[in-house]
Amino acid sequence: MMMSIWDRITGRRGSSGKGAPLAGHAELHARAEAGDADAMVEYALLLVDDNPAESTAWLRRAADTGHPQGSYYLGVVLNDEGDVDGAREQWRRATDAGYTPAMHILGFTLYEAGEVDLAKQHWRRAVDGGNADSMVFLAMRLLQEGDADGGRALLERAAALGNQLAVEGLAQLDTSDGRGS
Repeated sequence: MMMSIWDRITGRRGSSGKGAPLAGHAELHARAEAGDADAMVEYALLLVDDNPAESTAWLRRAADTGHPQGSYYLGVVLNDEGDVDGAREQWRRATDAGYTPAMHILGFTLYEAGEVDLAKQHWRRAVDGGNADSMVFLAMRLLQEGDADGGRALLERAAALGNQLAVEGLAQLDTSDGRGS
């Protein structure tokens, strides 16, 4: 079974329970219709597997209100549809609103596009917001650039937050510099 975009981002599987009644669905829909941007995003996430087009429409509505999660998730949809520029614009909007997951993913896509310095700027902002994934990505970049102390410090912070990649990265560093067993 192929994972949906939401599953990849949130780590969830089958959030809508295809065909099963959704608790609070009518009340949530009413709140979304009334203009509650949080409800729009929550409703969109419930619909993603069964009705992706309607889910995307609700994300657009939420993003149009300036809701950072709406912009973030809409960016994911646009990116998956091949609209990288549109995705980046949505992630920039969410980043400007201080949403750290958007800072991380925008940094990642900029890095993939070869815009390393700009990617590092976004990861630094996400690190300042406590994003462990950005700590790992920035640490790896610092290590590649020869900043072992800076890279290790970020990996230690991320590991303290429970990030498994950071734990593994520290183990590799310890092995390579003779600290490991």
